[in-house]
Order: sequence, then structure tokens, then C-alpha cells
Amino acid sequence: STSSMATSGDIMNNFYAASHARAGPWLFGVLLGYILSKKRNPSVKLIVLGWLTTILSFAFVFFTYRIFQGEDYQWNATWEIFYAAVSKQIWAFTICWLIYSSVHGYGGIVSKILSWPIYMPLARISYSVYLVHFIIQIMRNTAGRVPVYFSDETVIYSFFAQFIVSLIGGLALCLVFESPFVALERIIFKKPKKVRIEKNDDSHQGVSNGGFVNDNVNCNISTIVKEEQQA
Repeated sequence: STSSMATSGDIMNNFYAASHARAGPWLFGVLLGYILSKKRNPSVKLIVLGWLTTILSFAFVFFTYRIFQGEDYQWNATWEIFYAAVSKQIWAFTICWLIYSSVHGYGGIVSKILSWPIYMPLARISYSVYLVHFIIQIMRNTAGRVPVYFSDETVIYSFFAQFIVSLIGGLALCLVFESPFVALERIIFKKPKKVRIEKNDDSHQGVSNGGFVNDNVNCNISTIVKEEQQA
């Protein structure tokens, strides 16, 4: 109906797409970068506490959302507002902890999976995919003329379809715009290389000659005299 479409539009504009609503995860990322720059090793208690908190946080984000999708779920404004306010921050914390623990060698199997070489090319186009994927999702959702039956199979099919198309679009965007401008930026802001000058303090018969920096260079006086006579 028109009212439901208007409500969905309000949610999209005021909550989902608003930049201030995304400030929490961004601040978590900045804080993580600052902590990692200090290069301090975490204690065992911090590692245990962090993993317990992360597991509980993952469980809260995933299983609580499943409750909202239940057929017998009754609308609760307080619970909906609370989940919308803290879910993104909790998710950002869990991702930051996975990165933090992996950097310090406490990631276990998670660190091994994240270290697979297959992620290298995906990491190069990740930002372009991020810019493209939302447009593809909007095109997919607005192109439908009838409601789609919600099921696990439908979600899986839609995910892989949009994921592959986003990868293709992100790769094209990266090759056409991102990579050329990154290369141009490196050329413009390239720092000049410092020339390293070696100094030879070795002396011969009490005379120091710093002009020769290569010990393999031999100077023969007789050869120089002959060259001057021939000239």
C-alpha cells in the first residue's frame, strides 16, 4: 500500500541511509586503528573476555533478528528502537575484535580463513563493490512487480545473484576509475628518493681519500703518467 511504501521510505532515508546513523561503526574503526598503532600486546584476560563478548554479540545480532521475522512476532516499538540503535555498533565491535585478535595472533581458525590468498584480489575491488552493490540492490527491489515470497532459498538465490553482479560492476568501476586515479595520485605525491652517500675513512700511508667509495677501485700512478704523456 501507499502508507507502507511511505513508511519504508522514511526508514530508508532517516535510518538506513543517514550518515549519522552510520557514525558508530566508523568510530569503532578509527578507534581500532588508533589502538593497533600503539602496538601493545593484549593480556590473556583481555583475550578471553574479548572472545566471550564477541560470541555473545554475534548471537544477539543474528538470533534476535530472526525473532523479528517470526510469524507470531508482535510489533514492539521499544524493542525495535533498541535493536536498531545498538545492532550496528555491536556488529562493528565484533568485526573490530576479529581484526584485533588476528593481528596479535589470537584469531585461531578465523585468522587462518581471513588470511587465504583468495581475498587479495577481492580486497582490491572491495571499495568499488561497496559503491556499486547498493545501486544493484535498489534496481533489483524496484524492478519487481509482484511481492516475492520470503524464504531461505529465495534469500540465498538473491544474495549470490547480487553478489556476483556487484563483483562484476565493482571490477569495472575499479579498472576504469579507482585504479587509474590511485596510480595518478602516487605519481603526483611521490616522494623523492634520498641518495645515500657512503663515506670511506680508510687511509693509505697516513692519507685519507674519501673520493673512492668502492674498495675495488685501484689507482696506478704509472698508468696515469703514461696517459698524460700520450695526450
